[in-house]
Amino acid sequence: MKKRLTELSIQRLSVNAGERYDVFDTLTPGLVLRVGSKGRKSWSLMYRIAGRGEDGMRGKLQRLTLGQYPIVKLEEAREKARIAYQHAEEGNDPSDLKKLELLRRNACRFEVVCEEFIELYVKPQTKKWKDTESLLRRFVIPEFIGLQISEIDRGKFFQLLDAVTAKRGEAIAREVRKHLVALLNWSADRETLL
Repeated sequence: MKKRLTELSIQRLSVNAGERYDVFDTLTPGLVLRVGSKGRKSWSLMYRIAGRGEDGMRGKLQRLTLGQYPIVKLEEAREKARIAYQHAEEGNDPSDLKKLELLRRNACRFEVVCEEFIELYVKPQTKKWKDTESLLRRFVIPEFIGLQISEIDRGKFFQLLDAVTAKRGEAIAREVRKHLVALLNWSADRETLL
């Protein structure tokens, strides 16, 4: 089915018992809203990659998942679809770009950066590297796990130090601060914080 999608029309889409169906947006090429048999709605893009088929024609039809509605709203889905469709028009596979973005995001997660910091900086350059590693693993990683390194702001930084001070005292908090500042500076030097 093809339809000009609006937030209201999406909310009014009915569930067909035991069936799922697709609604193609008439405003954005390839954008599809799939309505599941239990009412779950998710966005995807149907596309063909330019130059990947026989004789330089378009390749086979593919589907790229863009997210679940209502977490991904209509306008955000349209924007994601436009960008991915443009990549397909240029001969690039949007799913490859999505994987690269996911890898980049995961590489910037705090715990990943912290492990790299320990391996690449702390161990080779610190005599008592086990103490540093222990402090980071006990007090810092559990508090920031899952966050992007760029999400560690002054508020979160001092919230952590206040908690460490309350539990373990000022001396341990000073050590945690020293190593956390070194980690953040090391990360900034490598442009991980961008």
